[in-house]
Amino acid sequence: MPALQVCAILEDKLYLKAELCKGCSFCVEFCPKRVLFVSSAFNAKGYHPPGVYADGKCSNCKLCELLCPEFAIYSTDYSRNAGRGNGAGGGQEVQ
Repeated sequence: MPALQVCAILEDKLYLKAELCKGCSFCVEFCPKRVLFVSSAFNAKGYHPPGVYADGKCSNCKLCELLCPEFAIYSTDYSRNAGRGNGAGGGQEVQ
């Protein structure tokens, strides 16, 4: 199972499955807050997954989630999960 990177965005969280990413950069190009960038790191497939510039600037619009053809990035909505936990545990928090 691919490693999961977790980035806190206010009370919500942005999750990146870097090993699923094929480096299309749709999430980076269309992010309205310019929170994401193309990382210089490679994943196991040899692609550059996105990184996060400004932790906390993300508006949780979920556009990256909708555009990703590989379902490699997604976020949770704190207001929907309040008091229930998001069940995503085991991820590594990115700062």
